Amino acid sequence: ARDLSVPVIAAGGVMDGDGIAAALALGAAGAQMGTAFAACPESAADAAYRAALSGVEAGRTRVSAAISGRPARGVENAFMRRADETKIAAYPYAYDLGKALNAAAKAKGDNGYAPHWAGQGAPLGRALPASELVAMLERETREAIAGLSALNR
Repeated sequence: ARDLSVPVIAAGGVMDGDGIAAALALGAAGAQMGTAFAACPESAADAAYRAALSGVEAGRTRVSAAISGRPARGVENAFMRRADETKIAAYPYAYDLGKALNAAAKAKGDNGYAPHWAGQGAPLGRALPASELVAMLERETREAIAGLSALNR
């Protein structure tokens, strides 16, 4: 008999050790985290992206196809608001056009057209070096698992 089991990796909204522990408790083999690492100094996020992740706008994410031509979640900005009112080109054309528009706007000091990809957990992000964040996540996960284990005794 062939083993048809496939490891499940939890993704989406995992920002801390509690989220990792919850995913593991529900049977996931691991957790994939994106937005949690966007504010790390090692990420490619520019100053405007980091500001969006640490400001009040981090709490205003939504799904839009405006920036890339495919539905993706990001921090709401002028580009999303304006482009959602028009017909969107298909991927990859929309993404190429979006990059060009962002470059032109950025050259004039306007950061409202950048693709600031972010999940709903963006306000929970921590701007730490990646190694420190990983150590913190490991510690938080161990503590959360220990707490869950204590509940089962």
